[in-house]
Order: sequence, then C-alpha cells, then structure tokens
Amino acid sequence: MQERRSVAIRLMRRDDLDVVIDLASKAFGEEYRPDATSDFSHSFSGTKYSPATLVAVDGGSIVGIVQVVWGYLMPDTYIISWLCVWPERQRNGIGSALMDEVLRYISDDLLGGRRGTVYLSAAVGRNYYGRWGFVSGPSNHHDAAIMLKVVN
Repeated sequence: MQERRSVAIRLMRRDDLDVVIDLASKAFGEEYRPDATSDFSHSFSGTKYSPATLVAVDGGSIVGIVQVVWGYLMPDTYIISWLCVWPERQRNGIGSALMDEVLRYISDDLLGGRRGTVYLSAAVGRNYYGRWGFVSGPSNHHDAAIMLKVVN
C-alpha cells in the first residue's frame, strides 16, 4: 500500500481487529459496535468477495480506517464504508489519504482498469466527498445521501 504524509496505509491484519472495532465504535457510536464487529471480522472470511479494510498507521498505531465492500447486486460496483479517523488526529489529511488510497485500491486492484461504480452513504460531509468526484443521489432511511462516482 501507499505511504503519505508520514502515515502508512495498508490492509488490516487480524491483530488489528480490536483497535479497528474500537475506532469505528468511537467514531460512529457504541450502538454500532455489533455492526463493526461483524463487518470488520468478515474481512478475514477468505472469499473472493470479502470486504477489504485499509488502516492508516502512524508511529505503530492505527489512526484511521476505511472499508470497501463488493456491491454484490451489480458487477464492478463497490461500496466505501466506515471511513473514520481518531478525533484527536482529524484534520491532518489522514481521511484524505485513506480516500485516495481506497479509490486507487478499487481502481487498480479490484477493477484492474475496468470501468466501475463506487458508492458511499454520507449523512454529513457531502462536500468533502465531492473533492473525489462523488455526486449526491437520493437519501436513504438514515437521511444520508447516497453518493456515487464512476471510475475507470
């Protein structure tokens, strides 16, 4: 994976799981801990369609995460989820580095240069994702906009 702004970004390892779940639960709320536990544990299911979780590491500590899931209903479609950075490390470019790397990972490693679509759901920060070419679509049941980007 890529190193940027002194933060290394790599695929999550099994020994990262507890920290990743703690970070997601802190960022999204403890009520999401069961979902985080399930979603991140599936990264190790060993199937072609297992989610991939990228972690940003600084000084040996995980400081941010993002997950990409295969959109099983449509070919060459992926969903970005769980983008978050420890609160005390936010606004230092870590989230941007994770977005850059997850989009590169989808385009190069998952799509292999084929055209595809990337979705995410954003209750806040819609302008943030617009920097990467995402456009808003309809809102879902959480009052979050579904955003998409076509990549090739």
